[in-house]
Amino acid sequence: MIIRTGYKNIIREIDIEVGQVYYIEPLNPLKTKNQGRGVVVLAFLEQNQRALVKYLDNNRSGKVHLSDLNSRNK
Repeated sequence: MIIRTGYKNIIREIDIEVGQVYYIEPLNPLKTKNQGRGVVVLAFLEQNQRALVKYLDNNRSGKVHLSDLNSRNK
């Protein structure tokens, strides 16, 4: 699933796949909750464009906005 998102003049396009590792890096600098945490995408939730994820640091599950996910391959 390709996600294209933006904040002000910054645009990010990322291809998100189930089972891959991503990091929570929101474009909005005011969104600091969970910033920098690694997650594995388990499923996509169609309502509100969210993903069901498993955090790598404590193996708990949670939901994050798809626009906040980013891969560290730059």
